[in-house]
Amino acid sequence: MLGVIIESVSGEEYFQYLNNHIFIPTGMVNSGGFSKDEPVKNRATGYTKIWQNENFTWTDHQGTRILKGCPSGGVYSTAEDLLLFDFALQNNKLLSPENTKQLFTGFPELNASFHSSCFFLSNNSSGQTASHQGDGSGVNCQFKKYVSQGYTAIVLSNYSPPSANIVADVIDQLMMQNAGN
Repeated sequence: MLGVIIESVSGEEYFQYLNNHIFIPTGMVNSGGFSKDEPVKNRATGYTKIWQNENFTWTDHQGTRILKGCPSGGVYSTAEDLLLFDFALQNNKLLSPENTKQLFTGFPELNASFHSSCFFLSNNSSGQTASHQGDGSGVNCQFKKYVSQGYTAIVLSNYSPPSANIVADVIDQLMMQNAGN
């Protein structure tokens, strides 16, 4: 629904809007929206492990990706580009300071203090964290800001879930251990 609103208000196709207002201003040159008939330079192939009779094989998803990306998925990026996005957020290059702050504020009045306009929010021994994840056949990613500590973890995997989730959980445990030091 948000994608339709963006297109209606801006007059731009969703991925063109992302390109003009997020990717180009932040220098995210290796990010965009999938379109099955347009090759993406250096795109990783996604894999899923298939277990049969106590053995496994790998299925690649080169030919199974979605026909065209949409607001609910189909964006590609790199760790470097996501870090540029993180820097742009930190430095209010995409939004005003007030609107950026809203990205890290939940909605307790809607009984959703754990969810902001963009991130899932939590507080633990490492302080406030804000995270977002994505997954699909042969892909899994985690983006997590350790807001209180000033760190960001970006984990991208070309294996089906829970590949990136496992690595992100280990990073989370290490961040919680270091918070006390």
